[in-house]
Amino acid sequence: MTGFFSTPLLRLAQPHLAWVVEQMTFFDEAVPFGDLRVELDQESVWRGDRRLRVGLLGSYAEDGTWLWGWANPAFEGEAVVADTLRLRELGRSHAAPELSEGLVDLNHFPDPRLASDHMSLIAMGLLGTRGNIIFNHAGRARTFLTVTDPEVPWALPRAATAERFLRMGSMLMPGPESEEGRGYADAVVGGYAEHHGLPVERAHGRTTLELPSGNRITVALGHADTLEAVDVTGPDGVEPVPEAAQVVPAPSSDGPGPGPRPRLPRSVLTHVLPRIAAVLRREAALEEYVKGLGWSSRERPEWDPAAGVLRYPGCADLEAREIGRFAPGTGLWEWAASEGASTLRSAAREGGSPELDADGVDLSAHHLPGLVAQILSRTAADLDGALSYAEVESPDGRWTHLAVTDTRLEVTGTDPQVAAHDLESAANLTHPVVPEEDRREAMRALVLGYFERYGVRPMDVFGPAELGGMIGLYVIRVQFAGDGSLHRVDWGLMHEMMF
Repeated sequence: MTGFFSTPLLRLAQPHLAWVVEQMTFFDEAVPFGDLRVELDQESVWRGDRRLRVGLLGSYAEDGTWLWGWANPAFEGEAVVADTLRLRELGRSHAAPELSEGLVDLNHFPDPRLASDHMSLIAMGLLGTRGNIIFNHAGRARTFLTVTDPEVPWALPRAATAERFLRMGSMLMPGPESEEGRGYADAVVGGYAEHHGLPVERAHGRTTLELPSGNRITVALGHADTLEAVDVTGPDGVEPVPEAAQVVPAPSSDGPGPGPRPRLPRSVLTHVLPRIAAVLRREAALEEYVKGLGWSSRERPEWDPAAGVLRYPGCADLEAREIGRFAPGTGLWEWAASEGASTLRSAAREGGSPELDADGVDLSAHHLPGLVAQILSRTAADLDGALSYAEVESPDGRWTHLAVTDTRLEVTGTDPQVAAHDLESAANLTHPVVPEEDRREAMRALVLGYFERYGVRPMDVFGPAELGGMIGLYVIRVQFAGDGSLHRVDWGLMHEMMF
């Protein structure tokens, strides 16, 4: 793994890195995190109670690839991706393949997910935008928006923070030269001064920037273009003078934004995460079982509630019972009576979400309400000790969620290849409902719960960013991204995976 962007892209990006980090920090303070409502056809997004003008920058997929907005066929020719066409032309004129190619493979980076964050910061600097917004749209995939709203002010250079941002910018995206101890600090300092329009003095290996307040920032550059020291002084060369706080103007708005989306409480996720991958394994085993009896997936299964039978036409009738029903049009989830349902309902009530304890629950305010219904019902089925799980669409458009209890189904085991698929599928399913601040702990709980279910011996030899497990002579290696997301699962013989 090289872990670097191309040299042409790095040369384009480096002058912008310090002010981009500064601007992103200010943007997140000026427009605090809140619930999102996205209206890409209107080039708008609500973040909390503030509406912002945005563009669609690109997206990151679970396979470690980045797709630019201009290359997304769903938005071809749309105004919301117009800015990304500027990046494409910039990439062509400077021979930067990451900008000129529509689909960019980031898997040569140690953390492709982090590389997608860096890609968005590079684009922000090259486009001169005022912020970025990142959100999950499905599974572990991510969407990146550029904030172009002129009501978001530019961050002002400040004596109290300039040193931090200059240092961060000079270390943010090393290139091949970093292996030789060389840096790119001069470009970072010069780009910061140019962005803010600051007077610059250069003498004896030092660069001094004069801030609007009169305070001065003097940067000492090493012989290898590294940032050696930063001194901040006042106009008289001694103590910096106080600087007034930057005032963020109140947003102009055409009405209140959406309220915060409800979340599955931690008390419920505690039941969900250790079980969900094993439930998916049993679903796959059910499908394998009925296909072995001659069932074709073109034939939809049917639910006979009077007989308590899940029918696979011309193939098998399997004993089952209802966990609940979900109406996609209204977002209404209706619990059926079961021990698993009672456990989750009690956990929700104790976790501060009493609305999930009602017989009928309105999930329409949740992000992906159908997914929430699937997660709740799958977990309830496992808590009930069901051998598998299924969903059946009714003639009225509702979906009945079933715990399959037929004893002809065998309790399936796992193997390294199957485990890798199960864990990645479970991460895709649960990632959108897990709060970002809980993601690292949640994804580890998901993996360790699966390991415990199938007797996989955990291994902590790979470091804090990975988990390992042993199945016979094989090792499963689970890698986590910097934000705690499950990145990928590899497997192989022990001597192949350990060295």
